[in-house]
Amino acid sequence: MNRDGRPDLSIGSYSSSAGAPNAGKIDVFSGRDGSRLRSITSLTENEQLGFDAVGIGDVDRDHRPDLLATAANGETAYVIAGER
Repeated sequence: MNRDGRPDLSIGSYSSSAGAPNAGKIDVFSGRDGSRLRSITSLTENEQLGFDAVGIGDVDRDHRPDLLATAANGETAYVIAGER
């Protein structure tokens, strides 16, 4: 995600209540030093965002890697664009 040439790690915490009860969240960590690069927190109660979180390369052709994230409830999938 930070384009330093090292694979980064996305961790889904689908039962997290950080944004709303049982809403879920995803944290992305640097493959170089383990620092947190980004947190994506759902604000939708019981959505369970982060059931899956997988890097999918640059699907929107903006020269930044993207992330595919799913929520366990609501049959929802998100493509999350890499940050600048």
